[in-house]
Amino acid sequence: MKKVLLISQDYPPQGFTSSRRSGSMAKYLGEFGWQPIVLCQLWTPNNCTFDPTIVTGIPQDVPVHRVQVPDMNHSPLAYAYNLACRAFWPHL
Repeated sequence: MKKVLLISQDYPPQGFTSSRRSGSMAKYLGEFGWQPIVLCQLWTPNNCTFDPTIVTGIPQDVPVHRVQVPDMNHSPLAYAYNLACRAFWPHL
């Protein structure tokens, strides 16, 4: 069986549309000869909405590695700086 690494910011039980995509990929890839390995964001009650029914039936043998993601600085100055960097130095 071939292995594939799925890197996704959102993964079930997060209640986002992107969770549905990555969860369904992990659910059905095994039927086509691929073993998915999932790398996703660590779920906490503070950073997402919980929906246990968004994708059901994901096999228990799918390894899921959740990574802690630091909170971003949401100040207006940091937003303006990031916007300027993207506009003037897009290659970075």
